Amino acid sequence: MKTGKKIEFDAGVLDDELRTALDLRQLYLENGFSRSRIGKFERYDLYREHKDFLVCENVISFSDTDGSLLALKPDVTLSIISGFDDSSSKAHKVYYDEDVFRVSGWTGRFKCCRQVGLECFGKVSGSDFPLVLNLAMESLARLDGQYVIALSDMNIALKALGLFCKTEAEKAQAAALAKSKNHAGLRSFIAGRAGNQNGRLDVLMSLFGLVSAPDSGCLDDVRRICSELNAVKEYDSFRRLFDDDRISGNAEHIQIDFSLLGDMSYYSGLYFNGFVGNSGEAVLSGGEYEKLLRKMGKKGKAIGFAVYLDRLGNLRRSAEKC
Repeated sequence: MKTGKKIEFDAGVLDDELRTALDLRQLYLENGFSRSRIGKFERYDLYREHKDFLVCENVISFSDTDGSLLALKPDVTLSIISGFDDSSSKAHKVYYDEDVFRVSGWTGRFKCCRQVGLECFGKVSGSDFPLVLNLAMESLARLDGQYVIALSDMNIALKALGLFCKTEAEKAQAAALAKSKNHAGLRSFIAGRAGNQNGRLDVLMSLFGLVSAPDSGCLDDVRRICSELNAVKEYDSFRRLFDDDRISGNAEHIQIDFSLLGDMSYYSGLYFNGFVGNSGEAVLSGGEYEKLLRKMGKKGKAIGFAVYLDRLGNLRRSAEKC
């Protein structure tokens, strides 16, 4: 059987973005993820129907020759999941290296951004969640030795808020206050609608005020808080993550922060952002998005993350100017 000729090249001729992308692709390939390839165009309705899931709501659209409306893709996950056949009895593990078209947070203008990431969806097992989180940390470590991953659990946060909020609209407003770390506003909002409930409001505030590495003391505090907020089942699921040696062995790079919240109509379970160096902007973002599968009429579970190479490039250029 013939094999392809191995091509050797000097890595020094590659620019930083390409070198980083190839390094991450190799990492995901070695861990059992296969390459997913999707087109640069997608039907516009896919993004119109799921605009809340997008990092940027602005979409570049145009008419095809047959009159149908297409768009330059501003997101990869939606395209991958839309083509997912959920009749399979296995977990799908794919990685991607794609261009996305969205408005730059730096210039406010459209730009083409390179994004590398992975998705695990379908018949996902319990061991897949620490695998994905570990690969997120491995990705950050390859970008910069000084990194931290902020980790939350949407199930715990939303279960706690549900004790005080009567409607989904109230829960969304409370979640927005928690996410912005407006603790005074959150306390006032909850107190004006549900009162302190025998001190449980104080417990809720301690949940959203907790920011700590996941040592035994922190996890004990989270369990106590969850017990008082009727979220023990949710805590037990979250706690099992740290039984995995790959996660507990990198605990110094993890910061538990339950005020880190994604869109509550799409995300559930684990949610995380990754930071490198002294950056205040996440260069990696991910989590469980089972609710998105349900909205798209799919069965199963899903978890994944994306590395934003344009943000990493911006950070490197800013550092060079200092």
